[in-house]
This record gives sequence, structure tokens and C-alpha cells, in this order.
Amino acid sequence: RQRYNQEILNVIKEFDKVCAIDIDDTLANSNEYFTKVFNKLHSSNFKNRNEIKLSIPILEYEEFKKIFRESGEKINIPVKEGAKELCDYLKEKDYKIILISARPYQTYNRIFPDTMEWLKNNQIKYDALYFERNKHISILKGFPHLSFILEDNAEYAKEISKLEYKVFLLTNKEIEFDKNIIKIKELKEMMDQNL
Repeated sequence: RQRYNQEILNVIKEFDKVCAIDIDDTLANSNEYFTKVFNKLHSSNFKNRNEIKLSIPILEYEEFKKIFRESGEKINIPVKEGAKELCDYLKEKDYKIILISARPYQTYNRIFPDTMEWLKNNQIKYDALYFERNKHISILKGFPHLSFILEDNAEYAKEISKLEYKVFLLTNKEIEFDKNIIKIKELKEMMDQNL
């Protein structure tokens, strides 16, 4: 981990334009695919991951989550519409792209290689891949000159915006507006922003 963090520091310099992009449910249709796999294996018809979690015993849910992570299914997660195009656009604008994830790569040996394979298969351009449980706080500590973060979690977005960073929040939900949060419904909307 230390070696990888050192490699990130060698790739990204203090004067670079840097952005951070969350992977799950921002670039990847993770929760939708998780639900699809669960429904197929259990002949169920849940609408989303949260509905599964609230409807089955917690130990059963945690066991399925473990099986899903160890199965290699993360390689098959569909990419969100516009994800590749957005990363291509940001590279054209000379951004260094740090992809961030809270995926538990230290617990599950497949997580890191499966994530790398998924990125390669979907031709997602990036400069560094950063795994951390508290990814949004850790990335700001490591890269205080970050231009913006793209996130799908409203709570994380609010925390980041309180620290005076610009956050693009990918969501269809109504949220309380904040001066540093820019709500988008589709990734292509970011290309209309003045980045």
C-alpha cells in the first residue's frame, strides 16, 4: 500500500490540475448490477440493493455481499453511460484523474485486480487508483489542491463541500442545495461545465 501511495505521489505533482472520481455508482452501475445478480440467483424481484438489505436477514445479506465480492462479478458491472467519454474529456483538458473507491481491497484479494480489469475492459482513462474506507477525506488530505470531486453519495458530497471543495453530485434525488455542490443527473452534463 505504501509503495502504491508513493507511486501516486510520483504521478501527480502539486501544480497539476487534479480531480477525483468515485467508481461505484458514478462510473459503474454497481448497485443496479448487484441487485440483478441477487435477483437472478434468488428468483426475486427487488428494485435496488437497499431494498434487499432491508428485506432479508442481515447475516444473509452480508454473506451474499461477500460471495459477490469473491466471485469476480465486479468485472462484469456495466459502465455508466458517458463514463468513458467524461474521462476522455478530462484528459483532453489536462486533468490528472484519481479514481477513488471504498472497496475493501485488503479483505478481498480479487477487489484490486478485478477493478483494474474492469477499468481496462471499459477503456476508462485515469492516472491513479486510490482505495480507502474514508476515501473522500483521505483524498483531500493527500491532494489539498484538488479541483473537484465527482461523487454519487449526497452525505459525502455535503461533507466535502463544507471543506470548500467543489463537488459534482450524480443523483436524481432532491437534495438540499449547497454553494459547492453541483447536482447532475447524467455524466455528460459535466462536459457542459467550465472545467
